Amino acid sequence: MAANALVALGERERGRQLAERALAIEPDDPMLLYNVGCILSMLGLIEQALDCLEKAAASGITQRAWYEHDNNLDAARSHPRFRRLLETL
Repeated sequence: MAANALVALGERERGRQLAERALAIEPDDPMLLYNVGCILSMLGLIEQALDCLEKAAASGITQRAWYEHDNNLDAARSHPRFRRLLETL
């Protein structure tokens, strides 16, 4: 959550580093994967964001409304992989 706040406040590199560190500690945590996917999307790192989001969905984060309405995912929403992900939820 701190990484998300840092990115939103313009501390993009610090936020990215914190998100990567969290993933290194808990690489299989579904909620963390979803949140890091959001952060990476905010950073414009769409392919990496989708990697995380797909893993989150496969691990049980299947609340379709989150993916559809979370404004942190706006940058990823038009990507074909994102649309395919929504079809699986």
